[in-house]
Amino acid sequence: MKDMVRRILAGAAVMAAAGSMLFAEGDYAALFAKAKDFEAKKQYVHALGTYWDAMEAAPEKAGEALEAYDKLGAAIKAGNPGYGEFDEFDIYDGWLALCKDYERYWTECCPNAFTFSIRKGELDMKTRTATYYVDIKVDESCKYKDIAGNVMTGLKSKWTSDWEEIPEPGRYWPQYSVYWKEASSMKKGGVALFKSMSYGKSLSSAVAALWSLNSNYDKSSLYDVKFNITDESGKVLLESGRKRMGSYGGYEFKGVPQATMKIIDSGKARIKIAGLWLEYGKLASNYANDSRDWLKPLPELAIEVRADNFNLPGMPAGDVNATKPVIAAEAKSVAVDGILVRTTEVMQAEYEAVTGSNPSYYKGDRRPVEQVSWYDAIRFCNKLSEMKGLTPCYSVKGSTNVDTWTDYSADDVEWNKAANGWRLPTEEEWAKAADDGHKYSGSNNLDEVAWYSGNSDYETHDVAGKKANAKGLYDMSGNVWEWCWDRYSNSSSYRVNRGGSYYDGSDGCVVSYRRRGDPGNQGSDIGFRVVRNAD
Repeated sequence: MKDMVRRILAGAAVMAAAGSMLFAEGDYAALFAKAKDFEAKKQYVHALGTYWDAMEAAPEKAGEALEAYDKLGAAIKAGNPGYGEFDEFDIYDGWLALCKDYERYWTECCPNAFTFSIRKGELDMKTRTATYYVDIKVDESCKYKDIAGNVMTGLKSKWTSDWEEIPEPGRYWPQYSVYWKEASSMKKGGVALFKSMSYGKSLSSAVAALWSLNSNYDKSSLYDVKFNITDESGKVLLESGRKRMGSYGGYEFKGVPQATMKIIDSGKARIKIAGLWLEYGKLASNYANDSRDWLKPLPELAIEVRADNFNLPGMPAGDVNATKPVIAAEAKSVAVDGILVRTTEVMQAEYEAVTGSNPSYYKGDRRPVEQVSWYDAIRFCNKLSEMKGLTPCYSVKGSTNVDTWTDYSADDVEWNKAANGWRLPTEEEWAKAADDGHKYSGSNNLDEVAWYSGNSDYETHDVAGKKANAKGLYDMSGNVWEWCWDRYSNSSSYRVNRGGSYYDGSDGCVVSYRRRGDPGNQGSDIGFRVVRNAD
């Protein structure tokens, strides 16, 4: 396997070794079918969550799940509580049902991501043992942030003060449940509730789990975890008691024998989660530690541990689970006049997975990479091709290995037109892909298809957030300019940019508009998409 595939799947491999109850690749079809069933039942948050799980089960073949996830997420983000036509009453009923499904889903599925790290403490020379501490860092999982972002944006755009059963989004909901009229200390619709003393309304367990993430304290959690430290074969070396994730001080193992110390110190130890439970209550402080006086009198809920809940030890939260669904997008391309064209501009998560860096000014895994020169784009294409087992298209002085390219200009880059690797489109190829008979790519109404100066707030946005053109391609107008292979003119050293950007007015987003750029230019308004010859 090539380096890119190893990097994409590394998180899943390590997490599986760590013992999380993760989805196997064979689960993709079952999960995709389950998501479709949720969608048919109008359980749209469950559908989004299960599409995400399907992508994590098989990130390299998950293009269909990603397309379904993006389409449904975009509909909700646009203000619709799912699919269908909604009048003034239907849209209220639909959003109430979606909010209930949201609370049910985040009761059943942990919305947090946890990073475990092991550190060595005091030595006991008499017993020849040591103390080790396991710190558990808590953050919102990338799945939660993405789904919650779509739901909150859509709900805020439609909510009005006469929507009595839905507390004001952001200010009160989801902190205060849509079941707020119900009595405390009960379960309603699959959502555990408890009474808020300050507001007098019921809090949902979904937010009980997240409450301290919104506090002024260090990030903590209302989840209890029990875990084991194992060797590489899975043999249990140390077993923890239950620990509230994110509570002050970490978990302490005393009297660790010398043989176990050697395994841990050599980096060969693994953490296996043995159980995860959702408790109910509101912490007065992160120093509550493991006392239980803050718990409400409700039964705890055992939670399945999923890939999006587990980060690699020592890695920044989100590094693992952020990448997989995003990288799945690379499997999605469409055929246009004998070439395969990526449906989206190259996203930051993929660029970083291939190159090891992210130069973008406006950060976001699903935003288009920008501040990349024509040279950067050419090098990315060759690296991606090598990682995918394809023949690189570009060479300098006979070498396709970009690490050997030094002291070269754009004129030194040669294109092997017979190669099957990823590359930049020619201007003609780009124009054919963009042109579907409209003024802008996909519509005569620019707001439907593009992020431009009139609606972007002068920054990039996640790819595929607007309507695709007739060929299934997103953001061919707006978001970021796209590099093409060609010179701007025969006598020019400049290269062609097409498509317009978030910073430009409507004129720059017209399909026929072209701009020139120095091949070394690295502006925050310019990125690229890749194509390759059809097999």
